[in-house]
Amino acid sequence: AVGSSLHVVLALASFIALEFARVPFPVVLLVAAAVGAYLARRAASNGEVAASGIPARSAQTAKVAVVGLALWLIPLLVVAATLGGASLWTAIYLFFTKAALVTFGGAYAVLGYVTGQLVDKLAWVTADQSVAGLALAETTPGPLIIVLQFMGFMAGWNEPGPLSPLGSALLAGALASWATFLPSFLFILLGAPYVERLTRNPRIEGALGAITAAVVGVIATLALLLAQVVLFPGGWRAAPDWNAMLMALAAWLLLERARWPLGPVLLAAAASGLFLRLLQQ
Repeated sequence: AVGSSLHVVLALASFIALEFARVPFPVVLLVAAAVGAYLARRAASNGEVAASGIPARSAQTAKVAVVGLALWLIPLLVVAATLGGASLWTAIYLFFTKAALVTFGGAYAVLGYVTGQLVDKLAWVTADQSVAGLALAETTPGPLIIVLQFMGFMAGWNEPGPLSPLGSALLAGALASWATFLPSFLFILLGAPYVERLTRNPRIEGALGAITAAVVGVIATLALLLAQVVLFPGGWRAAPDWNAMLMALAAWLLLERARWPLGPVLLAAAASGLFLRLLQQ
């Protein structure tokens, strides 16, 4: 992702903007995309590539867009009508929709944005709960859907309102999952006929490359949050959790040096954590 000096600068700038300047995540992505597109346009010698031979499918595109909008709008209207437009569940649906629309770069980029918002800004879940969700997800394939379901579930559990904690949590988890993944499938169905045209456009290619580099900075903010919660639970100025430090180092050595598969490393870490907990009792 950081194969050029520009991408290195974008990754560092993204990290600094998010971690210290508290710049909103969508703004970071937009600036990175604009920089990448502008520089790619200047570097391109032949300008934009024509899209000859690629048939337009405006009618099909419009049909997919209408169906996708209806599938997104119906749950929102039902929740707003039954539980209120200002309710937690409506806010969860809108937030995870926004997360789906502005996040690029894979699961850990999404988690970096979602965790920062839910923990620091909205206070729907705690930092410990977010780490527990990530740990749970790493035990199964498909960690993104597991973590986001868990985040939504815990937000509903922590703020049940007029519902029971379990009912609130189940509804919030379902809304979070639907709002997160519906736009993804919609983007695929809308963009598939135009992928070749888009990938041959130098400005779009430059923008996507810049966004990917910026996502490295986003993932770094998530790593910093996880390090603080797991390795320095008392804060950066307090003594670290040496047991967690040793397990993290051992896991890194097994994965990076010994080339162990991830499964045995996770099992060894889980067994070590269980053993240490039993010693403390």
